[in-house]
Amino acid sequence: LKDDRFVGESAFRYAVFNGGPRLCLGKEMAYLQMKAAAAAIVRKFEVRVKAGYTVTSKLALLLFIKD
Repeated sequence: LKDDRFVGESAFRYAVFNGGPRLCLGKEMAYLQMKAAAAAIVRKFEVRVKAGYTVTSKLALLLFIKD
């Protein structure tokens, strides 16, 4: 998180996956498992929009938040 927003990380950030021409073969599976674990944890929480804040979306194939 940076300024309360999720930001992408460099491929070189996690040394275990490497970042050069020889990438870890299990990298995609590890990311999939991390996302599944995060989804299982996050679904236990109730998320609410801050009072007075309006949520607007951007038309795309994926649903993005403008702000």
